[in-house]
Amino acid sequence: AQATAMSAAMTWAVRDGLGMIGGLLFSYVASPHFDAHVKEFRLLADVLNDVGLTLDMALPLILTWVASSTSSSPTWEWFSAVSLYMPSLYLVLTSTSTLCKVACGMAAGATKGNITDHFAISGNRADCQSKESTQETLVSLVGMCCGVWLG
Repeated sequence: AQATAMSAAMTWAVRDGLGMIGGLLFSYVASPHFDAHVKEFRLLADVLNDVGLTLDMALPLILTWVASSTSSSPTWEWFSAVSLYMPSLYLVLTSTSTLCKVACGMAAGATKGNITDHFAISGNRADCQSKESTQETLVSLVGMCCGVWLG
C-alpha cells in the first residue's frame, strides 16, 4: 500500500509539474502573438481543451486496449521492451492531457479580454464579463446534472 500511495503521489507531482513547465513555455512562446491573433488562439484553446478532455475520458479504454494487445499480439513485444526505459503510458497520456488543458487556459484567458471588449458597448465591459461567467457556470451545472443522471 505504501508503494502504491507513493507511486500515485509521484505520478500526480510529475503530471502537474510538467503542466506548469509546459504552461510557462507556452506562455513564453505564444504571449507575443495573443493580441494580433485573438480568434486563432481562441480556436486553439477550444481544440486543446477538446483534446485534453478526450484523452482524460479515453485513458481507461486506451490502457485496457494496450494491455490486452500487448499480452496477445507479438507485434506489441517492442512496447514491453521499450516500457522499461520510458515512463508509463498512463503518465505520458495524463501529462499530455494536462499540458493541453494548461495551454487552453492560458490561450483562452489571454484572449478573453479582447473578445469581451469587442462585444461590450461603451461602459459595460464588467456587465458582459459577469454574464459570460454566469453562462459558463450554467453550462457546467447542466453538464454535471446530465452526468449524474446518466451515471
